[in-house]
Amino acid sequence: MPDIYDIISKGIQEEENINHDEFIERLKQLQYSVRLLRNAYRSYPVCVSYEKTDIQAAYLLAYFPHYYQLIYKILIEDHPSIFAGKKRVKLIYFGGGPGPEIYGTIKYISNNRPDVDFIEVLLFDINAVHWKYSHNILENHLLPEITNSNLNVNLKFNYCDLGEPLDCNMYDEWVSDCDLLVFQNCLNEIAPQKIMQLKDNIDVIFKLIPDKGSLLLADLTGGYAMVSRILENIESILIHHESVSALHSIIENNCCKTIISVHHKPSAIITDHLLIGKDGLIPRKWIKYNYCFLLKSINKTEKETPQNGLQALYSPLNFANIDVNNYIQKKSFIGIDFGTSTTVVSLAFVRDGEISTETIPIKQKDPNGHICMRPLMNSAIALKNSRLLFGCHAHELKSELIKNVDIWHSFKLELGADNNKYYYESVLYNDPDYPIRCTQDVVTLFFKYLKSEIVKFINENNFPEEMDFAVSIPASFLESERRDLLNCLEKSNIVVGNNPFLDEPIAAVISCLIKNDDPDLLENDQKIMVIDNGAGTCDISIIEIGKKSTGVYSKNLSISRFGNIGGKLLDQMIAERILIKQLLDQNEEPVFIDSSDKNSIIDAIAYVGEKLKIKLCKSFKVCPSSRYKLPRMAQSSNDVWITDEQIRTNGKVLRINSPAITYDQFHSIMKDYTLFNRPDNPPKTSMHYSIATALEKANMKKEDVTHVLLTGGGMRNPYLRSFISEYFDKSDIIIPDNLQEHVSKGVAIHSLVLNSFGANLISPILSDSLCINDNAGMHMVFPAGTEIPSVDKKIEIKVTNTEVSKIDVPIYYSGINRPLKVISFDVKPERKYCINFFITPEKWLDCEVLENKAEIPHEVSYSSKNRKLENFTVKN
Repeated sequence: MPDIYDIISKGIQEEENINHDEFIERLKQLQYSVRLLRNAYRSYPVCVSYEKTDIQAAYLLAYFPHYYQLIYKILIEDHPSIFAGKKRVKLIYFGGGPGPEIYGTIKYISNNRPDVDFIEVLLFDINAVHWKYSHNILENHLLPEITNSNLNVNLKFNYCDLGEPLDCNMYDEWVSDCDLLVFQNCLNEIAPQKIMQLKDNIDVIFKLIPDKGSLLLADLTGGYAMVSRILENIESILIHHESVSALHSIIENNCCKTIISVHHKPSAIITDHLLIGKDGLIPRKWIKYNYCFLLKSINKTEKETPQNGLQALYSPLNFANIDVNNYIQKKSFIGIDFGTSTTVVSLAFVRDGEISTETIPIKQKDPNGHICMRPLMNSAIALKNSRLLFGCHAHELKSELIKNVDIWHSFKLELGADNNKYYYESVLYNDPDYPIRCTQDVVTLFFKYLKSEIVKFINENNFPEEMDFAVSIPASFLESERRDLLNCLEKSNIVVGNNPFLDEPIAAVISCLIKNDDPDLLENDQKIMVIDNGAGTCDISIIEIGKKSTGVYSKNLSISRFGNIGGKLLDQMIAERILIKQLLDQNEEPVFIDSSDKNSIIDAIAYVGEKLKIKLCKSFKVCPSSRYKLPRMAQSSNDVWITDEQIRTNGKVLRINSPAITYDQFHSIMKDYTLFNRPDNPPKTSMHYSIATALEKANMKKEDVTHVLLTGGGMRNPYLRSFISEYFDKSDIIIPDNLQEHVSKGVAIHSLVLNSFGANLISPILSDSLCINDNAGMHMVFPAGTEIPSVDKKIEIKVTNTEVSKIDVPIYYSGINRPLKVISFDVKPERKYCINFFITPEKWLDCEVLENKAEIPHEVSYSSKNRKLENFTVKN
């Protein structure tokens, strides 16, 4: 099927009788109308001159491809059996405008109800006559592309003003035999003084719907509370009629929904000349909406809820429908678990009606050119014998080569405004083909290689060539770290104009659920704590899954943001407590002079500590049957040693002969690392502190945790398994079969669901409160626990210094002194300013800056410096 943008473009050219070159000029002219629409949609009520051809053409290209997906998504999620067994279907739309809801419903029928051969469509709109330009394109171009010759569609367009009294006798003839009646994206255009009449009209129309007919009431909230209140009020009136059940209740689900548009990447001609990516001309991606969906049925039946696995979270994953928006069989869905130490790539696909996952092996060469294929790829790059090495063989050279000179590793930890590094001594600093000058260069090169290997695998195994990616990151990643990583992914052509991130704990739960076949899992609410222990971070999240009247729900209760306590901290503790002494004992010459010299040596020999840790942890196992109790050997004075190691630091070459550690030494280090035996005020560098913080944010005790899911490479450590199991003695401990592939498979599944259905299986939340600071102090913008995406929060700003021409507004996480980001914009005397904040589904804190209700440009910067503020106050 042709791209929807190309279909609309062709329709506009034929409707206006213009050629290709003239169409390009037409697109440039329409930029003004797109901006006009976007400004209008920021206000309530919305007021737009839809009778103008420019406005309609702009709407068709900028909004139609996204808005049709709302009804498609709602039908497949909430009423997949709608129209089943029917040959003729009648659809009625109020306030339907150019008809995106018509297109979405008919596409749903065409894809999933092949027995339907006739569709009658009635559209009622105050601008029904004026929409003729758009309706011609809908009828003559868009609908023919999604229907076959066996399906006849009869369209009728009628005038209706929902703000005026309706003649119920007239509408009885039209509505009394309809199958689906829709009010979508029209309530935000009704003037406040006509809302009462609107409610009366909808009530009158609803009474005319026949048994087994349904009503969908949906609107783009855009974060506006007024629209949501109107929806809630109307539902509260309708739900009290006899024989009415809620397929989806806005009252019970009092938060805005979000869909990712499957058309957020327009065709090239649109991005080149209309939606150019700046100045208010950015293609839509995320759409906020809310809705109620009511079914009239004399014989009420309870909505069936899947009992286990991913179907419990998202019912369309039972694949009962024939097609899922045309995409699930046409793309390869890739998940990348980008770790500090190790990276893993997986592929998700549908086979025999079920989701399957497969780990992709990555080719890795040694310095002599010998090749191995491994699913685990160390996050490392090295230059040896003029050969660029990626993965395990680069990692093996950590003690031989010099970090950020001819070997690069742990670069994930260098992302973000405060962590970026320049490698002035890099041997590839001026390389014309593979320049490595800074953190972003090496991360970009790493992902370029990764993508090339993924493409080879896809082609060799006959998977679809078009790919959608998702990448896991720590839940604690700051916005500046996310933006740096996104920039690297874009440079490596993994994503373009698309934010692919998923928090690692959520990916772990998704991967766990796909293998779960316990029918009793959801009999009671489950509170799952995910402890993700990697090399650089240890993130902890608590996720709740349970039942309610409308089906299964899932939500993130808390996130512990305290990172930098992953496996590398253990390596450094071994280096500082054990290996430094061995180094001093074996060298007659002074090894270090001052504390900075000592710290650099500890960092260098931490790699030796990692080797000892891995060997010791592999020397015995703990069993689930004994709740992972440690054997006697784990606390003995027996030692573990490795062969001689050589390290380079501060221009010196140091040697450690037969570095060793005893079991009881490592046991002591592990007790200090976790500090579960310290009930009060554990230090921030302990795992106990992160767990206690996560429980406190969720307002829970450890006894409330039903399951503890352990994931990440660090969880191979038997001491960690044992200590956590002992601490959570009332909880079920879940350890995946393959810890290091587990998360990547969850990310691949997320990519499939997000890019096919536009849905998040588990909604993320804000980990800590966000505040802005003026010269009077801190002001809360969003509290911790806010579900993402958020509703909009408007903050009025009063400029206190009339002599300034620009002000900075810093944003803070509560409890952290340095700004998360700074919003800057030009100001003028006697003007009113408002910042409309919102958290996007990608977890960006984004905003629009308004001057006297008109959007003005603003700049965003990331800085670790606290700023003295004397130029504005927040108006309460």
